[in-house]
Amino acid sequence: MVIFAVGGLLNATCGNATEIIIAIFALGQGKIEVVKYSLLGSILSNLLLVLGTSLFCGGIANLGREQKYDRRQADVNSSLLLLALLCHLLPMLFRYAGASAADLSTVDSSLHLSRASSIVMLIAYVAYLVFQYRKEDDNAVSEGAAVTGFWSGFARLIGMTVVIALLSEYVVQTIEDASDSWGLSVSFLSIILLPIVGNAAEHAGAIIFAFKNKLDITLGVALGSATQIAMFVVPLCVVIA
Repeated sequence: MVIFAVGGLLNATCGNATEIIIAIFALGQGKIEVVKYSLLGSILSNLLLVLGTSLFCGGIANLGREQKYDRRQADVNSSLLLLALLCHLLPMLFRYAGASAADLSTVDSSLHLSRASSIVMLIAYVAYLVFQYRKEDDNAVSEGAAVTGFWSGFARLIGMTVVIALLSEYVVQTIEDASDSWGLSVSFLSIILLPIVGNAAEHAGAIIFAFKNKLDITLGVALGSATQIAMFVVPLCVVIA
């Protein structure tokens, strides 16, 4: 099961490379709203659309069969998502609590608290990676011969990620023009369309693994991707900004 978890983490990492690059390009162009909406949409897409669709399709395809998953892995992801929620809420609550004063010191303190929370999340995510690679595999699962080698599959993932990343700058530059021409708000494009289109291959992979009753990989892709964005990509953007 540890192999499945690591595979799901690797899949989520390559899939989220697009979000990271889009966020960096958008920050460089001062489009903070696009960054916030796209990252929020990616988290919601993974937790609601991808996970829900995968569990639904996997349950139908494997009726009468027991679907097993690593409970420890699910607990860790859930705990990290809860930690991310608390860390994201803390600066906002602090700022609203001091909104009556409306002075510059409150804004500066909120900014410092936000960056401190981001550093805490980054440290927690590093600890999560250590947990991923060091946990013992108590239930070894024998699989058939691999369809492709590790380095071949890894090279394909990296290659496709690079190709998609090259298009990210174009997406950031044209999202406002697309909003005007299509008559849709930038928030709708960033929250709904951009995460779905950008992670289409990752989403399809999670559903395919659910059909094959490999629930650990499905959870690793869906929950792992949401955890990675909430605990790594968002704090990284806060620190960079």
